[in-house]
Amino acid sequence: MSNRVSDYIETIQDFTSGKVSAPLFEERYMAMFKAASTHFPEEIYDVLNELFLDCDEYVADPSLRDEEDLDDQQLLDRAAEALSRLTALGAAN
Repeated sequence: MSNRVSDYIETIQDFTSGKVSAPLFEERYMAMFKAASTHFPEEIYDVLNELFLDCDEYVADPSLRDEEDLDDQQLLDRAAEALSRLTALGAAN
């Protein structure tokens, strides 16, 4: 997996644009984050880590989901917010 912020942004954009499903996004994002060895600036790392924690709270199967878990729409909302924050930080450049 790559350690570039642009790869995270591309993965998030694939999800927020509807190109990939929530379960596939969660799988890809978590694998990418766990495999990373780059030390990002703190403000960028904070956004990426927060989205990682959101992915960890995501449960695809509604029958297994409890009140603390995120559903597809909530994960999508969190991903869109992370993308907006990364863009505001200039990470997309």
